[in-house]
Amino acid sequence: MGFANPNQINGGIHLRLYSRAFIVDDTQRRFVFVSVDCGMVGQLIKMKVKSLRCSPSHYKNTFDVFITRK
Repeated sequence: MGFANPNQINGGIHLRLYSRAFIVDDTQRRFVFVSVDCGMVGQLIKMKVKSLRCSPSHYKNTFDVFITRK
């Protein structure tokens, strides 16, 4: 959020993160809906999801991903 000290070293879980993911599939199209309980969905989360979409997996079809926060 812009107020972090770059020299600070953290370890362990700072705050618990709660999330829910739903996969909806009708054999023609698939989408994933993720609801995250956090203040913001940062760039790192978006980059990790994008890397999962590009990696080979057991999903043969393409799918859409929706990420939202509470």
